Amino acid sequence: MSLQVYILIAASAFGLMIGTFLNVVVHRLPIMISGEAMKIDDAKAFNLAFPASHCPSCHTPLRPWHNVPLFSYVALRGRCHACGTPISWRYPLIEALTALLFVACVIAFGPTVKTLSAMLLAATLIALATIDIEIKLLPDCLTLPLLWAGLLFNTTGIFVPVASAVYGAVLGYIFFWGLCSAYSRLRGRRAMGEGDFKLAAALGAWFGPESIGLIALCAGCLVLLAAVLFKRLCRSEEQTVPFGPALAVGAGLYLFLFS
Repeated sequence: MSLQVYILIAASAFGLMIGTFLNVVVHRLPIMISGEAMKIDDAKAFNLAFPASHCPSCHTPLRPWHNVPLFSYVALRGRCHACGTPISWRYPLIEALTALLFVACVIAFGPTVKTLSAMLLAATLIALATIDIEIKLLPDCLTLPLLWAGLLFNTTGIFVPVASAVYGAVLGYIFFWGLCSAYSRLRGRRAMGEGDFKLAAALGAWFGPESIGLIALCAGCLVLLAAVLFKRLCRSEEQTVPFGPALAVGAGLYLFLFS
């Protein structure tokens, strides 16, 4: 096999491992933020590292071979080995998606620093989008480091010049804040939360001000489509559509098509 094939295999394996970690982040970070971790009696510490991975239903610790990305899910047939409780499809999906995006980063940008930065961006967006889908929240502990990372990487112009990164961060926040303010005055309710403004600012810091319009257009189309589908599938008119996943998809498309 050629060196490029080995690099792609390594990127895939690395993506699977990072995907496993992202599953931990998606499951535990909302608990840590909400304060529910303080109510857990079976562990003195609750964070991204402790306690060890276990079944959330029966609390049986997972064995090392149960943590092998994708393969353990298939081997266990999607159920806990101890109690038989179904394992959420989210786990293998995040692992597979992370691996695919990491391979796509290598194919698009080669074995470069830009690839590593793109992998960091992709992994963070996966975590943010998933958390937003599940609890409708974009945590500051993810959006703000993503913003600073965009500015930091662009000090060497990896995606855009640093001045464009600064302008992009400012424009991203102001643009979505303005849209939300206008919508609130017209309709009497908020269209999105402050986490969306911060995520938009972070994306502007990565890709510059010229990216905001395209990402916003893509995100808006996705939200409208999701809203139509939700109205058909859900009886409740109060059902809301999280905006973070749409921004993440728009950013991913911009990353591979225009960066």
